[in-house]
Amino acid sequence: RYAAARKPLAYQHSASTAVYRLNGSMFGTGFSYDDFAQLQHVISHRKVRILDEEQLEGRANYVLETLPNFAYSDYRRVVTFIDKQWCIPMRTKFYGAEDQLLKEMLVAIEDVRQVGDRFVPYRTVLNEHTGGHTEIRVNEIEIDANLRDRIFTGSELGRGK
Repeated sequence: RYAAARKPLAYQHSASTAVYRLNGSMFGTGFSYDDFAQLQHVISHRKVRILDEEQLEGRANYVLETLPNFAYSDYRRVVTFIDKQWCIPMRTKFYGAEDQLLKEMLVAIEDVRQVGDRFVPYRTVLNEHTGGHTEIRVNEIEIDANLRDRIFTGSELGRGK
C-alpha cells in the first residue's frame, strides 16, 4: 500500500531528463537514474510477473520479475523481493544483457523502522558486482511533508537547492 506514492520522486518528469544521463551515476554513487526508474516502475510496469513467494530473514516476500521496456536500460531484467507486510523492496537484483548479476540492493530487517503507519528503510546497501559499494542512510524523515510540486522540475533539481 505504500509503494504507490501519490507523486513519485523518481522519474516524475522523465521526459525532460536526457537519455544519456539515465545510465550515469547518481550523485557519484553506485546508483544510476536507471536503477531508480526500475524501482519506481516495479508497480506500474507493464511486464511484471510474480515468480514466487520467499522468506528473507524470516519474513514473507513476493518475488517479482520486471522486464524493463525502456530502450536505454542497462538491465535485461530486475528481480525484486517485496516484504508482504511492509511493502518495501528488501532485495533487488539487477541483471544485464547476458543475464549476469550487475548489482544487488539490500535492506536488512533491523534497518527498517516504523514511522507513523509506514515502514521506512533507514539503511540501504547497493553492491555492484564490479566491486563498488554504496550505502544510503536516512538520519531523519518527515512523512507527507508539504512540498511544492515545482521543486521537482528538471530546472529546480539541476540547481541543487
